[in-house]
Amino acid sequence: LVANGAFVEARIKDGRITSLETLTKLSNVPNSAWSGKTAVTVGGRTYTVPEDVACYNSAAKSWLTLSQAHGYADTANLYVSDGVVRVIEVGK
Repeated sequence: LVANGAFVEARIKDGRITSLETLTKLSNVPNSAWSGKTAVTVGGRTYTVPEDVACYNSAAKSWLTLSQAHGYADTANLYVSDGVVRVIEVGK
């Protein structure tokens, strides 16, 4: 069961969705936790950040770049799976 408004990761095999997994939320992560644009450390664990990570501004209800997300807010909610940041949310 996936909650309305949740960020999820879809696993696809042979053109069909085989599972949906709700991403783990890391709340209010400060910009100071970032090591450049490719990694962020939270609670002693370092997460990889893909170059094309999805960034969402929930206040403006629009997608933006990582640089724009960092410039918009001093903190962000990160949604992770398997040690990788899949979505960054600012604006809450």
